[in-house]
Amino acid sequence: NPEYLAVMTQTNVDGNVVSVPWPTLLTGMMFIQVFYWSTNQVIVQRAMAAKSLAEGQKGVLFASAMKLVGPLMLCLPGIIALHMTDLTIDKQDQVYGAIVRHILPDWSLGLFAAVLMGSILSSFNSALNSASTLFSLQFYSGYINKNASGEQIVKIGKYFGIGLAVASIMIAPILDQMQSIFEYLQKVNGLYSVPIIGIFILGIGTKHVPAIAAKIGMIVGMVFYAFFTFVNIKDVPVFFANGDGDLHWLHGYFISFISSVGVMLVIGYIKPKSVEEIAISDQRVPAPVDMTPWHQAKNASYAIMGTTVLMYLLLTWASV
Repeated sequence: NPEYLAVMTQTNVDGNVVSVPWPTLLTGMMFIQVFYWSTNQVIVQRAMAAKSLAEGQKGVLFASAMKLVGPLMLCLPGIIALHMTDLTIDKQDQVYGAIVRHILPDWSLGLFAAVLMGSILSSFNSALNSASTLFSLQFYSGYINKNASGEQIVKIGKYFGIGLAVASIMIAPILDQMQSIFEYLQKVNGLYSVPIIGIFILGIGTKHVPAIAAKIGMIVGMVFYAFFTFVNIKDVPVFFANGDGDLHWLHGYFISFISSVGVMLVIGYIKPKSVEEIAISDQRVPAPVDMTPWHQAKNASYAIMGTTVLMYLLLTWASV
């Protein structure tokens, strides 16, 4: 069944609209990837901890190369499950576990579970550490207690992490009721992720947008995203529709981004930063590490991007 390899498609072999139609690759999926790999504290903190810029670039590019095996790790098990008629699966999130139980020998299930648990805990710990760091340094010492000592900041970060862990445990049973946990998490993350992307891009690309524009843009982006994602917009063109004919929720990412960036640019045009504010922003603090870039960074980037495009073309050709 080579048709299961098709990546640039809106419908499956049964004629139903797939959960991620190919037009969403140009809107929502693109922004999900940009946020996660470029601005998410959980990921970025690893690169920021590198001993030099060159080492950080090597680590990021190596991770990008490893992502190229994603179709094998994520998509191939689903294709295999379609051909295993004796599997009993109620929800799509159960596919991987069902295949593992069916294929692996009994003596190796415990080992596999230990490896999987280690991976989960590693990601969970990274998220807790990132959230605690952001809260203690940005919110607590930045707004709540500006004179807090280092010991107080660390203590508050630990308390915040404990609170998040307890909240996660309490929320977990609710997530089990979702048809797709991954889709639900992406919908919720979009409330803040898309406006953050716009703020980062404008922060890098222009000096004239003031801080108040970022705050207002954040709110506007969240409002637009919530409306176009959680409110069913019916009878949209097929290009933008989901299986029910409503606006696919991933397109809400693009709408939120455009509205957020547009508001920030308008505010920056009406009331741009003063010359004094720009001068303060241009001040440079001496880097604590060597900032010499890796001489092969661009070549490696081009190779990875070219391989990605080639994989899409090959899979599309193989599905014909």
